[in-house]
Amino acid sequence: MAEMSDMQIDVDEYSRINEKAKCTFRLLDLLGASETRSAFINGLQARSAEITDARDYFKPPSQFERDEFAKRKFESAVKEYSTLISILKQSVSDRCQPELSVFNFTVYAAIFADFCYNDQFDLARDFLEKFLPIQECYYESIIEEFSLVLDEQDVQFCLPLRELKSNRIVVRLSRESISEFRELIKSLPLISDIVEARFELDTSDEPARSYETVERYRGYLLGEAPLKMMKTKVYSGIFKDQALPILADDSTRFFDIDGDLEKPKKKKSKSKDSTTTRKQKADPNAPAWGRIPFGQLSDTWKLKRHQMLSEINRKPKANVELRPTAIFYAVENSDEAIDAITTSEDCKLLFLGYSNSSITMRSLNEEPLPTLKRAEELESLNIDSDDIYTEMLEANPTEVEYVLTGHTGEIYSLSYHEEKHMLLSCSQDKSIRLWNLLTRDNLVAYHYDVCEPTDVQFSTFGSYFVSGYFDGAVCLWALDRPSPLRVMLGHYDLVGRVRFHPNCNYVASCSEDRAVRIWDLLNGQCVRLFTGHKASVQALEFSYDGRWLASGGEDGRVLVWDIGSGKMMHDFINHRGIVYSLAFTRDSRVLASGGTDRNIVIKSLVSQNSSTVVNDTNLLSSTAHSREHTFGVEAASAQYLRFSLRNVLFAFGGV
Repeated sequence: MAEMSDMQIDVDEYSRINEKAKCTFRLLDLLGASETRSAFINGLQARSAEITDARDYFKPPSQFERDEFAKRKFESAVKEYSTLISILKQSVSDRCQPELSVFNFTVYAAIFADFCYNDQFDLARDFLEKFLPIQECYYESIIEEFSLVLDEQDVQFCLPLRELKSNRIVVRLSRESISEFRELIKSLPLISDIVEARFELDTSDEPARSYETVERYRGYLLGEAPLKMMKTKVYSGIFKDQALPILADDSTRFFDIDGDLEKPKKKKSKSKDSTTTRKQKADPNAPAWGRIPFGQLSDTWKLKRHQMLSEINRKPKANVELRPTAIFYAVENSDEAIDAITTSEDCKLLFLGYSNSSITMRSLNEEPLPTLKRAEELESLNIDSDDIYTEMLEANPTEVEYVLTGHTGEIYSLSYHEEKHMLLSCSQDKSIRLWNLLTRDNLVAYHYDVCEPTDVQFSTFGSYFVSGYFDGAVCLWALDRPSPLRVMLGHYDLVGRVRFHPNCNYVASCSEDRAVRIWDLLNGQCVRLFTGHKASVQALEFSYDGRWLASGGEDGRVLVWDIGSGKMMHDFINHRGIVYSLAFTRDSRVLASGGTDRNIVIKSLVSQNSSTVVNDTNLLSSTAHSREHTFGVEAASAQYLRFSLRNVLFAFGGV
């Protein structure tokens, strides 16, 4: 390698000298300095006389020489990688072996990529096949993508290879493990060069981790999240008026976002109860209200928020000890496949997106769907009326279902906004459409022309929405702008789900690249990277208190993360198929998951001997006994889950 590199430098130097000479000749000709030109030529000839034939000296290696060099490199790679595997199994200390075991696949992938980048595809394939049997089974799909690379063009379409070329593999090690690893690769020059060029060894001050802990975070091609990223401050708290109210009697106070206090009528009591006068404390981890500009909140929004919090205040606590109530809706006899499902906050309205590009809006309680009155009727209304918003609407007593048309491709995702009575839909036709449900009109179509959108969601505050795309992009939009405000890049494969944090300062995304990311909307930076899924991630959901983020994958796992610390708090394996849907109860104490195995699992997130939400001191692992209930659904898989304000679980699926 060194000889070829030196030769290339000499050839480049020869070219530069030759070009410089030509420029000098042209300059001397312009100046008319013929004698100087002759002297320069004589000097150059005298200098080149030391080399009998410069062209032969600087001649690039022949194809035979390149093949021989590649062959020797392949033999060295096989020998060194075999030695590395042997050392990792036999010569490494017991304390460091779990952490250093991650180099089994990562070095394997890096050597394969190095052969491909040098157009040595036959050798790359031979190396891939030779050591395939010793790789972990959950890397099988990535290795399968590697095996399809046969030429330079295939490299451009292999997403894992493209990612390895532009990013380093992050390996988190204790100081003891790093010291031991550097010592053992001193005798492996080829692997040492690859580690130096393609790896980032992240030093942790903590002791070496156990095999169980290391294995919990494996699965992502590029290793783990850098420690620097995970130490970034994340405001995981929620605004004061969003916080779940203190469960007291009817005299509990509610505060709106502007700090206005609303007092219900006081009840007569013989003695004062401190719980009735407690103010709802602001979350110290909540961001400042103006950190992201949301604009002025309407009176309608405040009223609905107050009503919702009042409803939540009357709910029973989520209790897995008792079998919870679950209602499953199966859509039968549909001519087209159902690809998108969402509901209103109170679970009274259902929205279905079909593969034939149509969208159905249906009332679940058989109440007629409201529409806006005609213009001449609106003109006659008294705008000063307290019930003006109600008076603007009318309803056909027989209309409980309506179909929206406008897309020309399969519907991928839907999102409903309670206050605005609007619906967002994204489709295979590369558009995101905004619908006014009171007039049944398509107001605008948003386009990100690079590729198709995969998911879309409204923000709770302001007029924002977020979308994910097939190329791995995550975009933040404003309703009044035709183009994205932010385009956040980091995923290298399709983004399956995007979700706003309850405080709307952050957005989470999950991808088929097996990673979950959290983005700060203030600057578009990735502030959290969660790894651990062994296959693509298909489901994502924030808890209502803003502290937790749950993800479900094709591997049947459900992982729960603490957003503030970046730690994995739970690792549940309750499904035998893909996990498609997740839902938290309103108090964030219970998590429900639905999958293709047609099971709905309701899992407690509280410790066995405590009524408080579990923290990192009493983490529930996948093997620990936890309170749960499983509902078997014969009709269909649960594509969508939501807990109502009273913690009744609503589940939906298409037959």
